[in-house]
Amino acid sequence: MQRIEAALSSGSNGLDMLEDMKYVQKDAKFAFAAKAKGFKVSGALDVANESVAMSVKLPWAAKPFRKTAQSKIHAALQEILA
Repeated sequence: MQRIEAALSSGSNGLDMLEDMKYVQKDAKFAFAAKAKGFKVSGALDVANESVAMSVKLPWAAKPFRKTAQSKIHAALQEILA
């Protein structure tokens, strides 16, 4: 969990696409809001011992970029948790 918190606060490890990152941590859950390519995005991470579940809210206009964003975030989380 410390690695996730460090990556969220520094914007490193592939998360540099996110600007103006703000997050709140409560126990093993993170809620975040940021901008990506000018779009406001928000979401949550739920960290368990063996898994990480993530949900992301995108504006309608950003839907065409969903798969690209999803693959970048997945790759970044793999790097952070490796």
